Amino acid sequence: MSGKITALLLALMLTAGILVSCGGSADTAETTTAAANEISDTAETTTDQLTDSLPERDFGGKDFIFVTRDTASSWLNPIIAAESLNGEVLNDAVFTRNRSVEERFNVSIIQNSKPSGDRDGLTRNAILAGDSGLFDVVLITDRTALVFAQEGLLVPWSELTYIDLDMPWWSQTLNEQLSIAGNMYFAYGDFNLIPYDYTHMLIYNKQMGDNLGLELPYSLVLDNKWTYDVYAEYAVAALADLNGDGKMDSSDSFGLLSQAKHVLPCFWISADVLSVTKDADDLPVFDLSGDEQFFNVIEKIFIITYDNGTWNADKGTNNTSTDNENKFIAGQGLFLDSTFNNVKRLRNMDADFSILPYPMWDEAQDGCRSRVEGGDLPMVTVINDDLDLTAYMLEALSCESWKTTIPAYYEIALKGKNTRDAESEEMMDIIYNNRVYDLGDTYWCNQLRDGIFLQMFQSNDRDLASKIAGVQNTMDNEIKKTVDAFASLG
Repeated sequence: MSGKITALLLALMLTAGILVSCGGSADTAETTTAAANEISDTAETTTDQLTDSLPERDFGGKDFIFVTRDTASSWLNPIIAAESLNGEVLNDAVFTRNRSVEERFNVSIIQNSKPSGDRDGLTRNAILAGDSGLFDVVLITDRTALVFAQEGLLVPWSELTYIDLDMPWWSQTLNEQLSIAGNMYFAYGDFNLIPYDYTHMLIYNKQMGDNLGLELPYSLVLDNKWTYDVYAEYAVAALADLNGDGKMDSSDSFGLLSQAKHVLPCFWISADVLSVTKDADDLPVFDLSGDEQFFNVIEKIFIITYDNGTWNADKGTNNTSTDNENKFIAGQGLFLDSTFNNVKRLRNMDADFSILPYPMWDEAQDGCRSRVEGGDLPMVTVINDDLDLTAYMLEALSCESWKTTIPAYYEIALKGKNTRDAESEEMMDIIYNNRVYDLGDTYWCNQLRDGIFLQMFQSNDRDLASKIAGVQNTMDNEIKKTVDAFASLG
């Protein structure tokens, strides 16, 4: 199946509100396969037919300027513009996309890359000076974007009248978490590759698994049997005192190689629980003290990492993603936590590896869930003097990205270069179709993920009740401040 077809199937399922489960009954699987085959016969035609509904417009050669993080970043891919064709698949897809949009609307798309800290100051200073010529859209870290919105410095997306957030080039599963009381001040669209880059998954060392006599987990995923307990059995099997010194340390083999800050959120999200939820009025709620299932999930994560000794020994601050990747390449781990952007760093690994979603809580869970760690959100500030142009560009670029750039990124830049088997491609589809954004891992990362949860995991402290009690007032105040600010903005 071609990249364009796979991307279309993904988009159609998202538009229909379908969460693709890790498995299902045989009858369901046959029906789904038949439907997919029927769709694939006409997928390319449908892709060409489904397009934005933007009226024709000539913007007179205007510049349209994005401010983004530095493009030299090694862990995210903020590319919006490409200077020329250079033979790299993703670069050339972006270049071609932009030329198409530029010619269609007579504009010039420009990317101004800044180090992370400089984007905040540049944006604030421009707003204070009323200098609308420095940028049209700023992509900035989600929790920082929330502050700009609370301060009334952003234009609500309801005023960007040419954007249709119901279309498949806008992420339905992620954007539903970004609104407050139904108000949207930013959204993830396919012109922005960062939420793709920031999606977490497990890398599985196939050679080690074969040596241990383990079944490839693919069928477990597809049959809805890839659970915490099954994962734990695999992880325990990988434990080995490689240097024979009678203790487990950084020289030995472990079940899971991961930075401490990622273990709890990757697993709790995969168990389909959230640290911050939404109520019926689309307002964020921090109510973990009464969430028995969340307590059960956190305790189980400690059991399958600490109690069985399967999490890697380097638990301190020096436990970097590069350290873990090097250990994985050296055969010191069965599973590696990674993001899709980081998989490319394993290209030179001799042993075969596979991509897997994180395990479900149990077989009763209705499907896999995959964590998006965060990302840069597009902000339209109050000094923007051409909202029509802005809406046109965001909608057109997202639509064209859905048709051409995302298939290039997803099918070729990832699947073609980084994965070692066709089954991993199917796992990637499952992971992407079930991406989740937890506000306690993103908007309020400092208070929750990098606050109480990181401290708990680093020190093997399981007193979740006291940690929640200690941060409850802070979170209540943070949420109230956000809700009140959004309410005052109308």
